[in-house]
Amino acid sequence: MTLRFTLLVTFIIFATAAWSWCGPHRDRYETAPYKVVSTDGKVEIREYPPLKLVTAKMGEAKDNEANRSFRSLFAYISGENAASSKIAMTTPVFMDESNMSFVLPEDVTESGAPSPTGTAVALTQFAGGRFAVLRFKGSRSDRAEENAEAALRAWAAAKKLRITGSAMFAYYDPPFTLPPLRRNEVLLAIE
Repeated sequence: MTLRFTLLVTFIIFATAAWSWCGPHRDRYETAPYKVVSTDGKVEIREYPPLKLVTAKMGEAKDNEANRSFRSLFAYISGENAASSKIAMTTPVFMDESNMSFVLPEDVTESGAPSPTGTAVALTQFAGGRFAVLRFKGSRSDRAEENAEAALRAWAAAKKLRITGSAMFAYYDPPFTLPPLRRNEVLLAIE
């Protein structure tokens, strides 16, 4: 009985440690604000305010370019900027067909974001607006993005909503988060 109890306690300790390491960490970061206007099954209609972003371009080799873009953005918030200021990480990381962006924290936006020191990143503006949003889990991949976007477009077509732009993806979790626990979203701007 003592061996079983010891194994059970060991398992509980290991599971708790694994959860704290691999579980959701998004609650530790400031998140881009939005207002949920309505919900229909797995789809939300949201209103986003304008947001200040720091953005890096991505090239054709999406995975390698995404890694390079992330490193450039991370360098900017780690102090490689004109003020040598460290800037808190936020969620989500926004991606579209050609850009990856970090949302700048509210306090940085209010006080003025430091200029980038090179050409790898630029300060940009997200105009905000109304979006249809579908949440999906798993690792980031072309297939997961295509499936989520197709499902959201089918939903929008069934609701006769007019889509006004290309898809944007939002990733909320660090890469070491277990795929079933990740929060990913596809956003389509609508009228």
